[in-house]
Amino acid sequence: REFRLEAPEGHFAANLDRFKVPPYGLEGGAPGRPGRLLLKRGDGEWTPLPSKVADLALARGDRIRLETAGGGGHGNPAGRDGEAIEWDRREGYVGEA
Repeated sequence: REFRLEAPEGHFAANLDRFKVPPYGLEGGAPGRPGRLLLKRGDGEWTPLPSKVADLALARGDRIRLETAGGGGHGNPAGRDGEAIEWDRREGYVGEA
């Protein structure tokens, strides 16, 4: 999700988890991707923010992007049906190994 401030000024706070330790997998499944929080001031570059933020001053046009953590896998992917793996690749759920 991405949010853009349209008011002249504002303040942002966040208290998020799973940014340092990714969600774990079960039964041989791989861990999920950790979450990320990013800030883009005006027309600048995206800057990573910590998962815990308090009273961050924002100006009109600043953007906040939240990329939530992905879920960990379940089971060894090598044991899955080939058609199911191909479907996951086509849909963008997994990349090439």
